[in-house]
Amino acid sequence: MNKFIIALPIFALLALGGILYYKNSNNYLESSLTIPNDLTIYNFAQCYQNLPAITDSCKNTDAYNQAATNFNNLTSAQSDNPNTACINYNKFFQTAFASQPLNQNNYFADCYLNDQALAIAKSNQCFYDKYFAPFYLQCTRSSASSSSSSSSSDSNKPKNNLTTVTFTQYAECLKTLQYSVQPCQTTDAYYSTVSQFVDLTYPDSSNVSSDCKNYYSYLKVAHADDLINKNNYYQSCFLSSKIQSIAQSNDCFNQYYYKPIYTTCLGN
Repeated sequence: MNKFIIALPIFALLALGGILYYKNSNNYLESSLTIPNDLTIYNFAQCYQNLPAITDSCKNTDAYNQAATNFNNLTSAQSDNPNTACINYNKFFQTAFASQPLNQNNYFADCYLNDQALAIAKSNQCFYDKYFAPFYLQCTRSSASSSSSSSSSDSNKPKNNLTTVTFTQYAECLKTLQYSVQPCQTTDAYYSTVSQFVDLTYPDSSNVSSDCKNYYSYLKVAHADDLINKNNYYQSCFLSSKIQSIAQSNDCFNQYYYKPIYTTCLGN
């Protein structure tokens, strides 16, 4: 059988829809503090990417901004005095795979759901209802199994998954992607994200990650009916938390390029 090498389309585009609906209520605070053990980083990202933008005028108040600042100072690893638990979570996240538990070693809960973080979140009703609760409570409630069940109902998603899809199946999905340049793909922010992504994932880059080097070495000898994620090569290269973080830093890049090619066409 001939060797099979896929040339990934640089600007493959697919309009993905769907907005998560959520209630502005304190009722799910205590009931959602236990994060399911099977909730992965990827499951969490799938949820928060679909949260609607905050359009309420209350987000422009000094009280909202103060709560947001206090919360960021406590939880961001880049702040002057972050919570020790958040430093631990950030270190874990930088090297974690998307398939790993979000709350591994309880890092996530210790960082974002400790008493101090909750007190800051509840200091402003708008910050709590519109940002904290949807992001840190709603999106940590659904287990991976329920997320998978919901996702499998999407008729536009391939019936394969990352553990079973072959190069041929992947290529067939890529052919179905709809191509049309979006206005947001001409912005400096979009190209900046493209540059960061390419720098770590493309074989000709001087900074290509070791995981991607392993994937491309495998790709050179792979056949059409071989598994694309053999030995976890694909996942380690394109679905690591670091790569997903880069992709999610720009909604346009994430929606019209990264998700269609690197997750949807792998049945995720």
